[in-house]
Amino acid sequence: TIGLGLVALSEDRARSLVEHIRKKIASTPIAIEGRTVVVTISVGLATVKGTETVEQALEHARTALHQAVRRTNAVVLYT
Repeated sequence: TIGLGLVALSEDRARSLVEHIRKKIASTPIAIEGRTVVVTISVGLATVKGTETVEQALEHARTALHQAVRRTNAVVLYT
């Protein structure tokens, strides 16, 4: 699991950026010991809103990540 703090990005821009990264990773096969491996990622996004704490936003991101993992190779924004 990797966490990123994206400062001063709208939800749409954050989703677009992460979707671009997801597609780039999925379209870049990796050669390992003579075999080609395709790697995919699932991403959960959340924003800090109003009086919400960073801890609450991280919990929301975890919830979104679990949804993304169930969908496989997806980006999900907590709403």
